[in-house]
Amino acid sequence: MSLTYYSELLSVLAQRAKMAAISRLGFANIPLRRHLAEVFDRPYGESGTFLADPTFEAVFGWKVAETRMAELANSLLTPELVRAMDTPPPDFSQNYRFAQDQHPYLHQLEAWKILSQNTPQSLVVASGTGSGKTECFMVPILDRLARQRAAQQSPLIGVRALFLYPLNALINSQRERLLAWTGAFGSDIRFCLYNGKTPENLPVHEKRAHPSEVLDRDALRASPPPILVTNATMLEYMLVRTADEPILSQSQGKLEWVVLDEAHTYVGSQAAEAALLIRRVLLAFGVTPEQVRFVATSATLGDQEGEESQKLKRFLADVAGAPIERVHLVAGQRKVPELMRTRPDNDATLSELTAIEADKEDSQSRYAALVNHVAARRVRDLFVGDSKKPPIARLSDVCRVLYGNERGYTREQQQQALRWLDLLSGTRTNGGSDDNIAFLPLRAHLFHQTLSGLWACADKSCPYKAGTALDDDQWPYGQLYFEPRKHCDCSSPAYEVVSCGDCGTVHLLAGEQKGQLTHYRSRLVLDEFELESEAEEVADEPENEEIAADPQYKVLIVNRKLEKIGTMNLERISRRLTEPSADTLQIQAYEDNGDGLLCPVCDGRETPKKSLFQFSRLGAPFLLGGILPTLLEYAPDGDKPVDHPCRGRRLLTFNDSRQGTARMAAKLQQDSERNRVRGLVYHLTLQHGRGQASQRAEEVRLRIEQYERVLSPDLPEAAKSVLETQLETDRAQLASLTCPLPITFNELSNQLAFQGRDFDRMLTHYRRQAPGIFNETSGPLELARMFLVREFGRRPKRLNNLESMGMVAVHYLALDSIRHVPPRVIQEAGFDVPAWRDFLKICLDFFVRAGGSLAFSPTWRNWLGMPFPQSQLVPGNFPGKLAYTQRRWPLAIRSGMRSTLVRLLARVLRAEINTPMGEDRIDIVLDAAWSALIGAGLLNQAADGWVLPIDNLAFAPIDHAWICPVTRRFLDTTLHDHTPRRLSR
Repeated sequence: MSLTYYSELLSVLAQRAKMAAISRLGFANIPLRRHLAEVFDRPYGESGTFLADPTFEAVFGWKVAETRMAELANSLLTPELVRAMDTPPPDFSQNYRFAQDQHPYLHQLEAWKILSQNTPQSLVVASGTGSGKTECFMVPILDRLARQRAAQQSPLIGVRALFLYPLNALINSQRERLLAWTGAFGSDIRFCLYNGKTPENLPVHEKRAHPSEVLDRDALRASPPPILVTNATMLEYMLVRTADEPILSQSQGKLEWVVLDEAHTYVGSQAAEAALLIRRVLLAFGVTPEQVRFVATSATLGDQEGEESQKLKRFLADVAGAPIERVHLVAGQRKVPELMRTRPDNDATLSELTAIEADKEDSQSRYAALVNHVAARRVRDLFVGDSKKPPIARLSDVCRVLYGNERGYTREQQQQALRWLDLLSGTRTNGGSDDNIAFLPLRAHLFHQTLSGLWACADKSCPYKAGTALDDDQWPYGQLYFEPRKHCDCSSPAYEVVSCGDCGTVHLLAGEQKGQLTHYRSRLVLDEFELESEAEEVADEPENEEIAADPQYKVLIVNRKLEKIGTMNLERISRRLTEPSADTLQIQAYEDNGDGLLCPVCDGRETPKKSLFQFSRLGAPFLLGGILPTLLEYAPDGDKPVDHPCRGRRLLTFNDSRQGTARMAAKLQQDSERNRVRGLVYHLTLQHGRGQASQRAEEVRLRIEQYERVLSPDLPEAAKSVLETQLETDRAQLASLTCPLPITFNELSNQLAFQGRDFDRMLTHYRRQAPGIFNETSGPLELARMFLVREFGRRPKRLNNLESMGMVAVHYLALDSIRHVPPRVIQEAGFDVPAWRDFLKICLDFFVRAGGSLAFSPTWRNWLGMPFPQSQLVPGNFPGKLAYTQRRWPLAIRSGMRSTLVRLLARVLRAEINTPMGEDRIDIVLDAAWSALIGAGLLNQAADGWVLPIDNLAFAPIDHAWICPVTRRFLDTTLHDHTPRRLSR
């Protein structure tokens, strides 16, 4: 382990979570952003920080038995089983060989002895991860089956051991182990993984590969195997389903083992349901609790004779209906090496200790220095000094040992403590294999919280914000809180923070009901994955849908003097609306008048299709998108790292929701694809853009240098004038040549399709899912084109893509053919050719592409990984009602300020949208833009309107950009330095 592992990892996790959260929330309020940055940088475990006080567990090796496996043959275990575990099939020998000269763990041997008794005994195995809990019950079960098989000299038929797992993933994890240890017995000792994915029947040749595994339901029912691995749901079905009756009838009186894995997951009603299910199982199999050995495994740690251990024994006795006298508990015990008894006298600093053979993990010199160091031994004793306590300590406990008792510890002190833990856990001796153990081997348990919202005091004069970044005139509220609160510490009402999705302005949202201003209770229930999505650009059409009645009236607390804002007076404790008095709180607010809440700062309005105000919530999918890649980044390389993605690093995750697991896996897959494709696209555009013009640019640069050497004050005016004119021309040409040249959509997709192993791995994945689309011939090009549409099909408002990150701009080469500005546009707007092209590009970026009017293959939509409804454009004066997939070209007379393009032109032209003259000026420009885009061939006629073909797109690296003041994302094009996004007034 690196000598900077924990100190670096935790710092990077906290920093990335902070930056991602502030960026995703997108607040326009500068004091709020500064305050959030300060809060997120607080010491771990303090209110508002993402990481709780980290917990560390000492993970010394487990105590081993003195007896070897070979010595157990012919006594506790059968020789056939010992040989089978020593010589598994070659495919499984690396991970599942239990060698005859190997010593089992002490708790494994104890469990084997208990479960091998003639009188059935039950067992709770409570031990940590990696302690071999599975072997505690698997070995005695296989041993008893081997003895029964030897006694009857024939294959075993009928279920004798029932394994119950809470998750299918855990069921599948046992397959390889069972194949390894039953392989030597052929079809005499078989097993079946029975879950919802088990097929009804399979071809004979597929079954022959592993004779010990029952692969389909027909074979399971015809000849039930002695080992059945399943889950509670499938077991319920088996008990009542007629088709499964042969399993029960052929297993009557034979069931001897019931294994409950992950027993700590059975709590409350789940435990009661499990108990009832097991008793029904015993009745169905024709056995009594006294005839069955029950085994429960748990990761719970603690004193073997303590209260928690007794609760575990009682749990198994209650669930199984077994006598408590026959229930035993076995727990793994750590083997903690004794340090040399000496009086520590080393007072070297942390830096001096770390410098000892810093490039080596195995360092006898550094280990010896730690043994003689006071602080190092005190930290180690914190974990292992008391054998009756779990070897666990928090970072704050380590800080207490190092710095003494304090009310709190700074982030710098915590980082120093983490460096101590890095040093202690990253220093090993140079002894033999049994002694080569770290001075203090550690496992970290990190708890990372989500953000369920922000709440703020409604009193702008709140004294509790003093001394923070919120004590600023630009912040019109009081103290900020990270949990729901009815009142601030100053006794004033507190409400949830929301931000306008158009302008980013921060407000407080309340709900008025029966004269009381309370928290607004949204009727929309969003899961955490919906928090990840960005609101779509809606069509610029009047909304005809009525807004459903809401029991609360939305009230937006603004606390700014703006138009349309009224004053409300609140009783501070009851939060009732009242008349003004010396004790009431006066707020400035806007109340929903029934046609959708309006942002008084930018005039944006909510509609039934568009929720304007965004809550400050960050769910697990968003945060895990940064956490998991970071953990993987710090994981060790796997075997042959160059030949595998992410250098073969591996990360195992669990989720308490099957659907959540699948959705998270899909999201991580798409995120990794996007990141890799972004890197490839950026480098391809950079290579193309610079390579094409480099030779010509060098020639022009040399010519300019020659002209500059010749040009001197003594040169005649006529010659000087000619040289200066030529210099100006060449400098303009050089500026043009040094601008990256765009690469077309077709050319970029062709190059992307042949980018080697990473792209080929992605292609293999998609080909498995949709072989018809991503076939051998056109598949690579189809996938490359689909990836480009996923990245550039829409320009996101606040989410990231190569455009919004300021890396690659979308170009439309046909715009270069536009060399004249329509006379009426010059008259009304005064645009020259560059400004006219800029506006047309903005039309394509922020209306055509943003609204889904990009033409691409409909077969890709299911594989884009995001909603992407396609639409077609019709002229602004199109008569009649539109089809579902049609959108009108925006006009001020129809769309008003709902349209991005209308708002932009109103600002640039300083046109009054509410006057006929202002509407006419804007509509003249928009009409001309529609005609220009069609005339240049940028929009093509489709069945129900006009669309932008993907072949019209081109891409180039961004060499200069603007930062949008609303979204704080990069813009490659503006109109007279105006952002297309809605600005506050």
